[in-house]
Amino acid sequence: MIKNLPNLLFNLLLRREWQYPAILLISAGSIVPFISLAFFSHPSADDYVFATDTTRLGFWVSQVSWYDGWTGRYFSSAILTLYNLIFHLKGYSFAILFLIFFFMTSIYFFIGSICGSIFRRTEILVATLVLLNLFISGMPDICSGVYWLSGAATYLLGSTLAIFSIGLLLSASKEKSHLQTAVNLSICSAAAVAAIGCNETIMIIILPVFFSGSMVTAMLKSHSRAQWIFITIIGAIAAYIVISAPGNKFRAAFFPDRHQGWLSIHFSLRTARYYFTQWVFDSRILVSTFLLLPFAFKISKEIEFFRNHWQKCLCLVFLWMMLIPLSFFPAFWAMGHTAPDRTINTIYLLFLLGWFPSIVVLVTVFLGVNVRNWKIPQELLSIATILYIVCLTCQPNNLTKGTRELLTQAYPYHKEILRREKLVANALEQNSKDLVVPSISHRPSTIFFTDLKSNPGSWINRSYAEYWGLASIRTEGDLSTIP
Repeated sequence: MIKNLPNLLFNLLLRREWQYPAILLISAGSIVPFISLAFFSHPSADDYVFATDTTRLGFWVSQVSWYDGWTGRYFSSAILTLYNLIFHLKGYSFAILFLIFFFMTSIYFFIGSICGSIFRRTEILVATLVLLNLFISGMPDICSGVYWLSGAATYLLGSTLAIFSIGLLLSASKEKSHLQTAVNLSICSAAAVAAIGCNETIMIIILPVFFSGSMVTAMLKSHSRAQWIFITIIGAIAAYIVISAPGNKFRAAFFPDRHQGWLSIHFSLRTARYYFTQWVFDSRILVSTFLLLPFAFKISKEIEFFRNHWQKCLCLVFLWMMLIPLSFFPAFWAMGHTAPDRTINTIYLLFLLGWFPSIVVLVTVFLGVNVRNWKIPQELLSIATILYIVCLTCQPNNLTKGTRELLTQAYPYHKEILRREKLVANALEQNSKDLVVPSISHRPSTIFFTDLKSNPGSWINRSYAEYWGLASIRTEGDLSTIP
């Protein structure tokens, strides 16, 4: 019996039944720390600026102030203002949790809108979890992209709404009921307007997607071409509102290297090439691509669009590749340097969402009708599954780092923040308006946090003090060293 154990284990590994359940289990388990970290998130930096502006100005005046004085991102500004108007920074962790689950739902919905007719729900769930794990583990900046409400409402929410709008548009294209089509198109339009109003990177991604969809459906004389044209026009109007904001000029004054056309194009292409190469040769993406090849074969066989219009599909792959350098352009144009990492999170998501459909197109083009005869050997799938688990759980990435910090840093950090807030409450009870507090010593790199300064005149200190009703606050330190 013992002698036969290796053979039994080997035969067990070759059985297909264990592979996708294992991927499902490991992928779902890997997301648990990502979700859990949200419970230890606290307001920081710009969160207090939005809170104090809302309290001082109210909703509508705040919107005008932000639009005229700083940014055209009308929807993210409105969401942050509305949140502060209703909750006053309370329930911060639950707001982030909502955005996380909303994002996860959008990925599931998007995949379902493309291939829900040929895959079971469990298969869609596997694909969703693999994509989520790739995104979470590889995000260039998870802390300000997820665990900071001001950043998450601008980038994560914008990405979520963009994904939903495209998914809804694809669903509306398949609907035969005029009423359901109208409902889907209305929700899609609202989601697209909101997504464009979150940030310029989303805007510059989603508009070419809508325009390309209009062109393809027009060439195919599809019944959905009017819907694509309509949403393109709506998106263009929303983009004009973002671009024409007076606040853009005011903010641009802080970046003397802005508006250099050829340099912006050059650096956008060079930066895109660097990141594209990094992502394509990421071991997690390569292994995941191999694991999802059976899905690609099935899509190629079952969805006629890929076989009958492969030339147009190749054009869409080319569009996706061009969107990546185009996504880097707004930052180089507006600021004269590369985008912050929380913006590159969005571009990385664009890469992932385009990478796997591109694999389907390439499979269709190179294999053609022979795709029906292709099948991945179980031995290779078993090896790829093991490699996927190893890459996800052992390689340095956001998930492994987040798990480590969840177990070591997150709770002490959380306790220190609560201790500081208790010091503030005690000072207010004693009518002491000038407060000195210890610096925060536990700082998880996964959770966004910018500490107060020893200079009470710092904008971070002033917004924090105004929010709590203090005259001033600073951290312990030598005031004589402050310039």
